Amino acid sequence: MAATELDPELKDVGEWISLCEALPPVETYCLLGLLADQPKLTPSLARARALQTGGNVKAAKKWMRKNFRTIMQYYCGNRSVSDAVETILGEAEEVKRLAFILFGVLKIKLGLIVAALYLILKLRGEDWCEKYEGLTLAGEGPYEGSFPGSRVTAFFEISYLPQIEERVENPAAYPLKVPMPVIEVEKDIKGKVKVPTKKQAEQIFYSFKDGGKIHKFAFNDLHSKQDVNGTLDEVYLGKEAGLGVFEFRNAELSLGNKRL
Repeated sequence: MAATELDPELKDVGEWISLCEALPPVETYCLLGLLADQPKLTPSLARARALQTGGNVKAAKKWMRKNFRTIMQYYCGNRSVSDAVETILGEAEEVKRLAFILFGVLKIKLGLIVAALYLILKLRGEDWCEKYEGLTLAGEGPYEGSFPGSRVTAFFEISYLPQIEERVENPAAYPLKVPMPVIEVEKDIKGKVKVPTKKQAEQIFYSFKDGGKIHKFAFNDLHSKQDVNGTLDEVYLGKEAGLGVFEFRNAELSLGNKRL
């Protein structure tokens, strides 16, 4: 933390907090877009810019797809401490504390971090922590596809994060039905599959070489006791390939009767 405090950008945290405190959610959203497009803007220059523009909305939407989930996860992971700090010192001090942590961990400008945190707070984002909590699925079952043998018993470990979709309301527009910007982050599915041998893992990997192939798998999740079914059209070999493990970054997945 001491090393982070030496960064001259941190001197602006109070001004960023003051600016974001005064903005309604829709303008906080647009500020994110402005800063994503012009990251060198100071708080004083940002105050002088028009915020609700089509360009800022577009830039904010693009930035959030890549960064918003990470900031929200840090926010949710600090909820117990955050509640205590906010009760004692107030919302601004809590934003400052989290902003310093995130600035030290992520390669993101401080103004963007503060704006994202205030957007979460203004939209009652504490409810999102449970709503968008991820799942870890694990178990053993058949893996089938266009590879030698066509079927093998495998072990599975899958991480699933649901799609985030939240509308940013603008109270000033009421009662008119004016289109509002939306926070949108695509779902994230990552997994590892362990087959008996390194050779089988390699055969499965190379079987996708020409494209157009779909492999399928099924297992019973050890935690929820529900059936997991999925299909893959691409895999890759990582550092554990020698142990018979291949990995994937996308899948069509269902848990019980629910498509994830």
